[in-house]
Amino acid sequence: MEIQCTLNSVLLLIHMFNKLMNFGHERTAPEAVGFYIAYFAIFLIIAGIIGGLSTLTGGTNEEIIERASRFGIVAVTILTLSLAFSVIIKKQLINDFSALALGILAGFCAMLGGALLGLLPVAFLTTWKINAKELLKEKNPSQPLQ
Repeated sequence: MEIQCTLNSVLLLIHMFNKLMNFGHERTAPEAVGFYIAYFAIFLIIAGIIGGLSTLTGGTNEEIIERASRFGIVAVTILTLSLAFSVIIKKQLINDFSALALGILAGFCAMLGGALLGLLPVAFLTTWKINAKELLKEKNPSQPLQ
């Protein structure tokens, strides 16, 4: 019984982190949580590297900490906006106002709370369906949609 429970846990974890780079994939709630965790870790590493590199310019300890913090927030904001609009474009939601508003909200959240808050709207966007009308219009531009 315990082996079966452990196997189910491992399978759930594998399923959570499935298709991380496929931004057009319609995720379930556990997959969206996996997406959030994975990209949070990636953004944390990137922001840490950029913040660390910014310390090479010298200055007092307070100036170095302030500069590293600022550069880290800017990097995470840019990365969050890029990721949000990658999801929006892959899901053919560029004409959907609510999707665009969520993408912009992700940028504001990233400015205020870093990747911790900024990735929440992006993870939510990954649960949306692909806009089938836009996809069909792209494949058959001469045929009007009904």
